[in-house]
Amino acid sequence: MSRRSGDHAWPLYAKGGYFNSLMKSRRLAQLVSMSLYPNAKEFTESCAVYTAIKRFCPWSLDDPTITAIVVGDGHTPRTGATIAVQSAWTVHSSDPVLRHAGAHAKVERLIQHRKCAERVLYPHKHRVVLAAPHSHANLRHVIASIKDAEIFVVSLPCCVPDGLGTPLRQYDDEGCLSPKRMVKIYHVRQE
Repeated sequence: MSRRSGDHAWPLYAKGGYFNSLMKSRRLAQLVSMSLYPNAKEFTESCAVYTAIKRFCPWSLDDPTITAIVVGDGHTPRTGATIAVQSAWTVHSSDPVLRHAGAHAKVERLIQHRKCAERVLYPHKHRVVLAAPHSHANLRHVIASIKDAEIFVVSLPCCVPDGLGTPLRQYDDEGCLSPKRMVKIYHVRQE
């Protein structure tokens, strides 16, 4: 496993690392059995976002006062479920094409919204994690819809730039089986 210069605290997940973690985790295996991930690319994108949160978010995954919002999660709430089963957070997964049916509807603390993220009324929380796995949403609009909060953002941009300026940190996640695997991290205070 390699490390990027300047980022000594975390390994890149090359050489099948996400699949190795899947084999060792009952929780991830449970998600795969729910048919959340249509292919390896989608699985590793969700893992890349979760890993960035786990490594760099200043808040504990065991803190139930944290809310996570996943923007543009696709037909199934794959990234939202990945975060929910591995944390104590309440997770809101939003996408206009989200399907509510299926075993994923039973994931604890996962709330699904079949609409654009900026149109969802989220409960007021002071600390929010915003995850955008290949989202086409305007993240500035989503952030503007969250009032009086400190927001930790993990963006995995694809064809639509995230538009949030210079990130605090960015890196290529070599374990993400996507040509668009640049992870960008921001920390925003929204008044």
